[in-house]
Amino acid sequence: MRVAFLANSFHLNMTKSSDFFIELLRKAFGDVHVIPFKEAWAVIPKSKWDLLVVWMDLVPPKELEAFGVPRVVLVPMSDYSPHEREYWIRYKQFKIFSFSTTFLRELQSWGLNVFGLHYYPPPRSGLQEIDHQGLRGFFWPRTQEVGWSTIRKLIGNSRFESFHLHWTRELNPDLTDLPSADDQAGFSIQTSSWFKSQADYSESVRQANVYFAPRRTEGIGMSFLEALSWGLCVVAPDAPTMNEYIVNGENGLLYDPDNPVPLEFSQHQALAHAALERCIRGRSEWDAAFDGIKTFLETSHGRSIMRAHPIIRAKRRGYAALRAIYRVMKRILSYAALTSPDLFGAKNSAFGEKR
Repeated sequence: MRVAFLANSFHLNMTKSSDFFIELLRKAFGDVHVIPFKEAWAVIPKSKWDLLVVWMDLVPPKELEAFGVPRVVLVPMSDYSPHEREYWIRYKQFKIFSFSTTFLRELQSWGLNVFGLHYYPPPRSGLQEIDHQGLRGFFWPRTQEVGWSTIRKLIGNSRFESFHLHWTRELNPDLTDLPSADDQAGFSIQTSSWFKSQADYSESVRQANVYFAPRRTEGIGMSFLEALSWGLCVVAPDAPTMNEYIVNGENGLLYDPDNPVPLEFSQHQALAHAALERCIRGRSEWDAAFDGIKTFLETSHGRSIMRAHPIIRAKRRGYAALRAIYRVMKRILSYAALTSPDLFGAKNSAFGEKR
C-alpha cells in the first residue's frame, strides 16, 4: 500500500510526538510518505495513494474527500477536539483511531467507525533505577490551567528535598504562575529552560521521583507516560487520558483540578513500582494489537462515499502552486542579495543610487 501521513510541522520536527505511529505504519506497510500540512496540496494530488493518515489536526470533511484517497483514517486528540455530536457526524465517511478510551466511547455512541487503544512506550532497558529516598519533584508547566499554585496546594506540608522546574520560555512566554522567592528557597527549586537532547531531558526527570503532569487533559500524554515507564510516581488531574492509565492510590495520584488539596506522598515508591509494572503489561498489549491495528487501517470503510469536490481541489492546488512560486522567488532574491549586493542599493547600484 502507498501510505501518506499528514501532520503539523511542529509535531514532525520539534515534539516528534507522532514518530511512534509513523514507525508503526512503516512496519505495517513499508515506505510511508510523511507530509507537513502546508505541503499537502502540493504533494498528495501528484500521486495515487491507498491510505491517508491525518494526525491530530481536523481537516474539513470536504477537503479530505477532495484529496481523492480511498482510505482516510483520522487520528484526532481528545484535548484538541470538539466533543459535540453535530461536529463529528460530518466525519462518518472516515475511520478514526483514538488513544483515549473515553473519547472512543463518545465517538462510537455517535455512530462513527473508531478503533481505540492505549499507547505505552517501550520499557527502557539499561536505565538506572529511580532513587526513592526522600521526595524530589519535577514539573514542566505548559499552560495557564496547571501552574505552580496548583502544585503548591498538592504538596501541602509534605517535605520535598528538591524540585526541578522546567520552563520553556520560547514556547510558553505568557506563563505567570511561577514559584515565589520563598518557595524557590524552601523547596530548593532548580530551573532549566531547554534541553539539548531527549537524553538530557530524561536524565533530568529521572533525578526526581515524583512527576507532576503538565496539562489538565491530554490526547495521548507522552510526557506523563514516559514518567510512568521510567518508574516515577505520577501526579495528574483526574481527567482523560491520565485517569485512563492511573488508578488513584494504586499506581499514581489523581486530584481534582478545580479543587486541588494536599496529597499523601508516603507511598510514592509503591505507586511508582505499580505504575512501571502496568506499563510493561501495557506495552505487551500494544505490541500484541499490531495485526488488529494494521487490519483496521488497511480495510476500506463500508459506508464511505467519497465525493470529488472539483472546485475545492482546483482552489487548493492553485494555492499550492502560488506557494511554490513564492518560495522559488524568495530563494532567488535571497541568493541574489548575497551574491550581487550592488543590485539592491549598494554604491553604483543598478538603480543609479548610492547608499
